[in-house]
Amino acid sequence: EEFLILLPGIDAAKAAQVAERLRVQVAAEVFEQVGTVTVSLGVAHYPTYHDDPQQALRLADKALYMAKEQGRNRTV
Repeated sequence: EEFLILLPGIDAAKAAQVAERLRVQVAAEVFEQVGTVTVSLGVAHYPTYHDDPQQALRLADKALYMAKEQGRNRTV
């Protein structure tokens, strides 16, 4: 599944920190029915990475797939 988290008012570096913190916390949790779960996250910041919000979303999606291709359970 894919989902989007909007973090208004923070810069690109802080957004990456939030994503990485989320990734680590999910990986550390044990879920009774399935055990451990990992997530791959793609981060893009508007307008830092692109001045068109739709293109920034596409960049986040591209980063997500890069994270998966690089071995999953990572933030790109």
